[in-house]
Amino acid sequence: MVVGPEDAMREIFHHVIKLAILLTVLSVVYIWIEGKLLRRFKKKNRKKYSEK
Repeated sequence: MVVGPEDAMREIFHHVIKLAILLTVLSVVYIWIEGKLLRRFKKKNRKKYSEK
């Protein structure tokens, strides 16, 4: 099987697209988890400060 430059470019393009999608999903999940953790952390801190 002979692989031409078009096939190589197409393969590279698909890898780049997959990586971009993966990074997008990971960043969205990270931001979502970070937001949940920050909300919990802020609630805990509010209770501590209100007790003083």
